[in-house]
Amino acid sequence: MLRALHDLHNIGYVHRYIRPQIFAIGQGEKCRTGNSTVYLTDFDLAWKFIDEKTKTHKPPGTRRFIDSICYASMKSHMCQELSRRDDLESWLYLSLELFDRQHLAWHDVTIAETVLNKKKNFAKNPDPKIFQKLALQYRLIMEHIMALSFDDAPEYPRLFALIAEAAKSLNVDFTSPYDWEP
Repeated sequence: MLRALHDLHNIGYVHRYIRPQIFAIGQGEKCRTGNSTVYLTDFDLAWKFIDEKTKTHKPPGTRRFIDSICYASMKSHMCQELSRRDDLESWLYLSLELFDRQHLAWHDVTIAETVLNKKKNFAKNPDPKIFQKLALQYRLIMEHIMALSFDDAPEYPRLFALIAEAAKSLNVDFTSPYDWEP
């Protein structure tokens, strides 16, 4: 999923509406080698963040809240323009939820202001129990994402390396068949 976001960001777009339903996994021979393609879909809200004339990051603006409350970045809750950082923050929430829905302190909260406050608290003081069940590398990933400013470029090679380390420490085998494969 992170590679799909990396590819989108590399062509100058941010997705701005990250949630589980926008990812699709390819199938076929590549699945069995651990190299299956993860497709990113639903580009209705995508935004070109690179100014074609200046080749620089467009300045931030404001926008209305049009996101999934559970996965929305904190800036999205505050109706601020979103950047690569926000796509990654949403991806982080989604990734944590894949390990255990209970990791997200706001998983069953429906009031946007309460969710935002829980996310702010999580960013400042993440529960150490989360990283006992996950790999320590996820804390480093979170710290990197949360430290990014609006126009910072994420350090994707570092993020990919941390995910590889996390997979190794959790004994994740990317070549194992998916549930739906024989």
